[in-house]
Amino acid sequence: MKKIFFYLSILFCFQLHAQDVTSTPRNIILILTEGIGVGQLSLATAGYHVKNILDTFDHSALLKTSSADNMVTDKAASATAIATGKKTKNGFIGMDANNHYATNLFDQARKKEMGTAFITTSSLTAPFSASFLTHRINKSTDEDIAEEI
Repeated sequence: MKKIFFYLSILFCFQLHAQDVTSTPRNIILILTEGIGVGQLSLATAGYHVKNILDTFDHSALLKTSSADNMVTDKAASATAIATGKKTKNGFIGMDANNHYATNLFDQARKKEMGTAFITTSSLTAPFSASFLTHRINKSTDEDIAEEI
């Protein structure tokens, strides 16, 4: 059960305020999980007679992925697609499928002089985390990724 709540704590979501769609959001919080779906979400609260906080959001989404070179997406390619909006090859971190630098959410925020933060229960050099913070054609070593971050 502890593992399920761990996954819930890092679930991918954007909370949009439908009542005022013309205003610019002050803050955006992006929460990501690896390998969680409707079944895991349902199981997390089954039998506890509690409402899942995620059920209170106005919007939710499911995401199906494939990388540019494989039907099965690895962590680097899936996170790069989320961070940059560009499909890439397995093993690529922050690069598009043509080996070009792909601007990610953090790059865009820094250009606009916005504050950013990245919190993880994993390592910052893990492929899923690194895809938001660095740009590599391959997963490289933790030391190489850490140096770039």
